[in-house]
Amino acid sequence: MTKTLSSFAAGIIALLVASSPALASASRTFVSGVGTDTGSCPLAAPCRTFAYALTQTAPSGEIIVLSSAGYGAVTINQAVSIINTSNFAGVTVASGNGITINAGANDSVTLRGLTVDGGGTGSNGIVFNSGGKLTIDQCNVLNFVGLGTTGNGIIIQPTSGNQKIVITNTTASNNQYVGVYYFPPSGTANTGNVIDRVSANNNGYGIAINNTNSSGTATASISNSIASFNFAYGFYFGNVTASLDASYASGNDDGVYLLSGTLALGRSVLMNNSAYGLNIGGGTVNSYKDNRIAGNGVGPVFGTPGTATLY
Repeated sequence: MTKTLSSFAAGIIALLVASSPALASASRTFVSGVGTDTGSCPLAAPCRTFAYALTQTAPSGEIIVLSSAGYGAVTINQAVSIINTSNFAGVTVASGNGITINAGANDSVTLRGLTVDGGGTGSNGIVFNSGGKLTIDQCNVLNFVGLGTTGNGIIIQPTSGNQKIVITNTTASNNQYVGVYYFPPSGTANTGNVIDRVSANNNGYGIAINNTNSSGTATASISNSIASFNFAYGFYFGNVTASLDASYASGNDDGVYLLSGTLALGRSVLMNNSAYGLNIGGGTVNSYKDNRIAGNGVGPVFGTPGTATLY
């Protein structure tokens, strides 16, 4: 009887293994335009989509792009890096979001070299809901529609935690609401978030950091970035301690708008905006007095900036 039960159990286990997807165990998986969503996505037999490759990738592993193609929308629920260094790696969505991140509190997610396109109908390009660290590098996010929590190239909207967000060498263009939109979570202190070498063009807002509905504090640094031809503000800050350095705003309504909080402004060019180069709606702007603010439609500055101290 024991032998019969053991044989029966072994058969059931074998059947379940044969009929279930392979366990995610590879630290590095691969995708290709000629791949197939079967197996474990090794270099010799790459898979076709990011979503399937993620199921075969161990936490903290990598998904490597081998050829130019579109790889489909994906929801990321673990630490992972999706890396493209020399090809076109697209995520095109007709509705919904391109890349959604619902990772764990200690998870690190890196996205490099991806183009996320809403085609004039998609909701958001990259949506960060949870995770520990997010790095977006050399990505393009464009053509998303909507207002508020939709219509954004990149939207960072965690509900808790102190995330470390770094966005570099990235372009956000032709999005109906915001090119890069950051909502710090309420009730916590979020510090050290960095946006560098980001170009936000032809959006509703260019780059917006909006902490106005939060009981917590937030700090952020923006540098070497461009906000041009956005319908409203090039750079928007609300209830945040932030710095804007070596950046350029042109062709917006206001180049820089501070609703509340504190902004340190240095080495920046705010020119040819239809209203003001710098609009201080509230809070405090401390200028290093090395900016160029001229040629704006209504005037160079609304409000009175203070003077920042160089060390």
